[in-house]
Amino acid sequence: MGIHCFPSEFVYWDTVENHTEIKEKLLPIILENSNKTTNNPFDSCKLNTSLYLNNPEKFVTENNFLTDQKILNSIVYRNIDNMVNKYNILDKNTEVDFILKNCWWNVYGENEYQEEHNHYAEPIITDNKIYYPSLSLVYILHDENEKSSIIFKRFGTVPLRPPCEDECLLKTEDIKEIKEGTVLIFPCSLRHLVKPCIKPGRVTIAYNIYTSYQRGYL
Repeated sequence: MGIHCFPSEFVYWDTVENHTEIKEKLLPIILENSNKTTNNPFDSCKLNTSLYLNNPEKFVTENNFLTDQKILNSIVYRNIDNMVNKYNILDKNTEVDFILKNCWWNVYGENEYQEEHNHYAEPIITDNKIYYPSLSLVYILHDENEKSSIIFKRFGTVPLRPPCEDECLLKTEDIKEIKEGTVLIFPCSLRHLVKPCIKPGRVTIAYNIYTSYQRGYL
């Protein structure tokens, strides 16, 4: 007798410990940059973003301030470590190495939104190692709305669950602790969207993390 449960999608969230300090440092820069130029590489959403898909060099230079090591440790790596250690989600026989692939900010005005999408991409080779797209993070840097506006979607049938669409949705508006100062971590392949914002000025930062895997044996 036994059972094997296959890995599945998840959404993890936690509060960034030094959120106030990070907000005081990053928000003025983002708002200044947002006021200087408008960029929206998508046809089916409304927002201002530093995701310069058609200008890779500008994409890197405009977002370089988001990659300060102290900021990355506070927002990204510390929370990934907390998630991994608390929920034991890694194969114990596999060594992993995480690297930051890219990051950008999003600013939402009144009634602005983002269409359903995911962050999946092709693997990359760095230092002779293959890194695969694995995790995405969304950090809610500033939000005066009463409820979070991110919705996550899982497609396909769910065993032992009734065929109801809402069974495959995570509406973060239903979770009070998901608000400004929260970072959400999820598989890069998990589809998600942002509902139209009621109050303008919502600011988020997105990070994409790639992972290399080294299989070991006991």
